[in-house]
Amino acid sequence: MSTSRKSSGLLSLEIGVVEAAERPRVQDYWSVNLHEAWEVAFWARVFGCSEEELRHAVGRVGSRAGDVRAGLAKR
Repeated sequence: MSTSRKSSGLLSLEIGVVEAAERPRVQDYWSVNLHEAWEVAFWARVFGCSEEELRHAVGRVGSRAGDVRAGLAKR
């Protein structure tokens, strides 16, 4: 992680910037992975649902992202 320092007279801030290579990335954009907490949060945000609704939809229709999206649309 790189750090940048910004100064504005009286106030000095140290800002941590996460490099692109350090950010978690979804391994497979076609499949919803419920085994990684950050991926569950990612997919719930993408689909606009709660994590519980996401888990229920995957249990009902499988882990293919398109099927999950369609399953959630029918709720």
